[in-house]
Amino acid sequence: LKTNKARAIIVAHNIERIESEAGLDDMVRQLLELCEKKQEWVYDDAEKRSTQQLVPREKHVPVIFALTRKQLSRALKRSAKTSVVSVLSFDGAE
Repeated sequence: LKTNKARAIIVAHNIERIESEAGLDDMVRQLLELCEKKQEWVYDDAEKRSTQQLVPREKHVPVIFALTRKQLSRALKRSAKTSVVSVLSFDGAE
């Protein structure tokens, strides 16, 4: 999402709740925010420096809540449970 290459995000619906600071809940919240907004360098003439800011995307990245962590890892043929997957290209989906 930060490099603007993701076309869609698939999130498992049974991810664990970790409410500590910078925990999984914060990461998922940040992920959902980055699907609607993108990070962009903005130059401030008054301060004469650039800063990264979140600006609205022209086209939102769809977020799909589907499968469990175990089913998602099986679909990817991975042994470790997977919580989130980024789709970089839709080619061959027809």
